Amino acid sequence: MDGVFCVICWIFVSFVGVFGAICWFWGVICRPLIAQVRTAVARGDLAQAEVALREARNFGVMDGVLGSFVGVLGSFVGVLGSFVGLLGSWVGFLCHFLGFWYHLLGFGVFCWVFGAILLGFWCHLLGFWDFC
Repeated sequence: MDGVFCVICWIFVSFVGVFGAICWFWGVICRPLIAQVRTAVARGDLAQAEVALREARNFGVMDGVLGSFVGVLGSFVGVLGSFVGLLGSWVGFLCHFLGFWYHLLGFGVFCWVFGAILLGFWCHLLGFWDFC
């Protein structure tokens, strides 16, 4: 039973890594969109600035939702991995080891996403006039 639980836990943590990669990708996309807002305003192209600002806001919201999900899920799976690792079997130890590293990866991705959330949040609050 310990091995089955460990495999389920490891698959669950793998999904956390996939969601974290998606959040990181959206966070990377959000930053150039904010730069596009600045350059469009500098050129005087307000229509393009509004389009880029809307896209940056949308990516900021997606980062917020998925980033929070990854953080909570990573913490939950980390606790499960620790519990299984304490059971003492070699499968539990392997699951604990893999869960620990995936948890660290998920936390790192969460920090990246949190930075993107802050950028998107300020972009949303201030609008392109005050932001640029």
